[in-house]
Amino acid sequence: GNYRGKGGETYGSTDNMTLLAYWTKIVDVPTGKTGLVYNGNEQCGVDATDDYAVSGNRQTAAGNYTASATLNQPVCDGSGVWPNNVYAFEWDDSDAPKDPKTVDWSIAAKAITPAVSLSKESATYGDSGWNTLPTVTVTGDSKTLASGTDYTASWSPASLSGAGSCAVTVTLKGNYSGSNTA
Repeated sequence: GNYRGKGGETYGSTDNMTLLAYWTKIVDVPTGKTGLVYNGNEQCGVDATDDYAVSGNRQTAAGNYTASATLNQPVCDGSGVWPNNVYAFEWDDSDAPKDPKTVDWSIAAKAITPAVSLSKESATYGDSGWNTLPTVTVTGDSKTLASGTDYTASWSPASLSGAGSCAVTVTLKGNYSGSNTA
């Protein structure tokens, strides 16, 4: 009988043909790395392998992320010759063995105790609340932290009747966790 190749070629029963067998390699669905903590550098939350490629697996900031893993497939070297030990890849997931997989991973906020300093201005309180407050400077992780991005500041007491003192509590957020009161 005759045989038809992938490109539409027809081969007769007397033609020389090479049959190619390939194996299906079962691949574990990847998992996200654990224990990543903000350090100011880009970090990899899901490693790629020779069996699959990964996108969305690198970030710098603290947060929760989702990566996508896609199986690699064997390719011909362009000359029509397939490499030895050709594999087709499938996930060890029987529901969707060839579909891309999503992988959740995260970078935790770095726990620090911020240093809080106040300008020498006095706080004043009027009938409608705090009129002036000292300037707050917060440092930690070898740098000055940004209000609104790295921390929030809250003053107490919320109101005064007459003379008194006040305190500021700084609560870290974003890439940092921790608090301090001055």
